[in-house]
Amino acid sequence: MDSKKWFILILALAIVCGIFSILYAYGTAFEKDITIQDKYIKRYDDADRFFVVDSDNNVYMIKDSTLRMQFRSAGLYAKSKIGKSYHIHSFGWRFGLTSTFPVIYAIAEINQLSVTTPETGKDHFSNSGGKMPQ
Repeated sequence: MDSKKWFILILALAIVCGIFSILYAYGTAFEKDITIQDKYIKRYDDADRFFVVDSDNNVYMIKDSTLRMQFRSAGLYAKSKIGKSYHIHSFGWRFGLTSTFPVIYAIAEINQLSVTTPETGKDHFSNSGGKMPQ
């Protein structure tokens, strides 16, 4: 195969992977109320991964999301407290073979008046009982 065909093949593969990533991030999105029973940091290579465990023993990763323009995972992790209830926005599935977890990209304490959204990074005031503003 000449270099032009290789280029087209690699470009097509990159486009397919990009479309799959977008469909995964937006097609598996969900909202849920959870109570955090544990949280921990796990080191992978040279990066820290932030995890929280809810009262049903579901594990979630708090991770930066390029597709959702959310780059505040350390702040979201620091803001989450064991024993408190939160309304989360998340996407993804737990898949043990590849060690993937649902990713939390927005979190708000339930019954809290100030809600931080990933879209603006600013506090919005709400009486919605922790529900994210629309």
